[in-house]
Amino acid sequence: MPQYDLIIIGGGAGGFGAAIKANDLGAKTALVHAGLPLGGTCVNVGCVPSKTLLWAAEVLHTATHHRIPGLELSVASLDIGTIVRDELALVQQLREEKYAAVLRGLERVSFVEGTARFTDAHAIDVNGQSLSAKHFVIATGSTATVPVVPGLRNFGYLTHVEALRQEQRPESLVVVGAGPVGLEFSQLFARLGTRVTILQRGSSIGPVYVPAQ
Repeated sequence: MPQYDLIIIGGGAGGFGAAIKANDLGAKTALVHAGLPLGGTCVNVGCVPSKTLLWAAEVLHTATHHRIPGLELSVASLDIGTIVRDELALVQQLREEKYAAVLRGLERVSFVEGTARFTDAHAIDVNGQSLSAKHFVIATGSTATVPVVPGLRNFGYLTHVEALRQEQRPESLVVVGAGPVGLEFSQLFARLGTRVTILQRGSSIGPVYVPAQ
């Protein structure tokens, strides 16, 4: 059974931060990862792709809604597919540069691809292989939560993962939730020409969440 000083479960930003620190401290470490490609939410289906598309939508919006008297601009063409493919290429590039290449340079960190399952307090099973460690860091990140709406699963929906990969602009879109992410996607698609309807169960958009004491 391979033995480590530290096993990190999750290869996203949090797991990578822990792996880099562990390597600097000389700890023999295993980084176990499954699910999204290496890098987790931010680089794959979060900050990087969403901000890339938001910038494209902002440029389009500014060109057609600048409100500057005496200045006339026009958009010669709008190819959503090309914009999205460029976004995905940037994601792949940054995933390689900021995660895969960095991982290859961590001499004391071993990468193990697969889903971890604890077998006791100091051991896990990954694809039938047993790994043990003195300490563990669990940085498994988040997944998209689909609300319980009657009929939703029968007629289809998009989570943020699929929304960032749409190469064709939808004519209309219903966004469930008016929090920061919901408003961000609403603005993005509206500026690209989609008719957007926001559904919010609270009394206002952009609700402020107060952490539980």
